[in-house]
Amino acid sequence: MIEDIITRNNFFKLLPNNSIGAELGVLHGVNAISLYHTIKPKKMYLVDKWEFRQFPIMSWGDYYLEVEQKFAYEVEKGIVELVRQDDIKWLSSLENNHLDWLYLDTAHTYEQTVAEINAALPKIKKGGAFGFHDFYVTPKGWQAGVIRAVLESCQRNELKMVAITGHESFTSVFCEVME
Repeated sequence: MIEDIITRNNFFKLLPNNSIGAELGVLHGVNAISLYHTIKPKKMYLVDKWEFRQFPIMSWGDYYLEVEQKFAYEVEKGIVELVRQDDIKWLSSLENNHLDWLYLDTAHTYEQTVAEINAALPKIKKGGAFGFHDFYVTPKGWQAGVIRAVLESCQRNELKMVAITGHESFTSVFCEVME
């Protein structure tokens, strides 16, 4: 059964407090703020290249300084770590089973999402949460990249879909990492 959750923030409330997690693809840090204040993590990694990107449907600049300002206190305390790096390269540096949860909101193409899933699965504890933002089709953008990659991983029994935010414009889906 896949639970229909109204918003991502409602799902974030189900994640464990005092946990270790990461958001890959941070941009302005809006989701990161919600994750931080909802979960009150022991450690949270915010990973993004924070470089200019141009897609057929959007573009944005370098927002690293904005996120750095938003999390200055938490960074100073060692609770939040800003990682300005390719997410797959960063994942390869982590020990296996290090993360309790991971929220993915990066390039959204099929190839990139598949590579991120493959790199991330060993890093998330079994039974941990793996969330994916923008779980929808965009004909002029990344097509069905996120949907295809997530569903294929579910078919391989690597992930079990547990919830979807069906009431938001930019749907997220949440999965459990299988044993």
